[in-house]
Amino acid sequence: MTYRLARAAAAAVAIFLLLSACVAGPRYSEIQSSIPAVKAGEGRIWVYRPSAAAPYPMSRTFVLDGNDVAETYYNTVFYVDVSAGRHTVSYLSPTGKVDLAIDITSGGNTYLRYLVEVKDQPGLNDKLTNVVVVPEETAKGEIATTMVIEAKIRSWF
Repeated sequence: MTYRLARAAAAAVAIFLLLSACVAGPRYSEIQSSIPAVKAGEGRIWVYRPSAAAPYPMSRTFVLDGNDVAETYYNTVFYVDVSAGRHTVSYLSPTGKVDLAIDITSGGNTYLRYLVEVKDQPGLNDKLTNVVVVPEETAKGEIATTMVIEAKIRSWF
């Protein structure tokens, strides 16, 4: 039994490393000064999963206004520019589907932290996400060492 458990753990680590390598990018702190300014009439949404969180290897889809926009990964950050105004971020939480309304200001930045809980309960892995709006100073500290990736849906197969 322990041999099977060890093999399963080794496979999980291998998958995690493989997926992590596929979404590598420069650290935020290395490129923050070269990130383009937000266009007039738009605001920027930063989406991240901090390195301090549990290293759950599976992606989470960032859904904005009903559209699948990008996937989040452990220790990554990406941004999308959107028109100023009210937008809705949807995700599955431990209690079901959540629609989080966020107000985007022209020229402003909004930071969303994706947290993924890992529970040893079959069938619940898709429902263990929580998304919170984070103050800018807190978020900048949390994303300093995260990898900046392109906001997109990746097709692995």
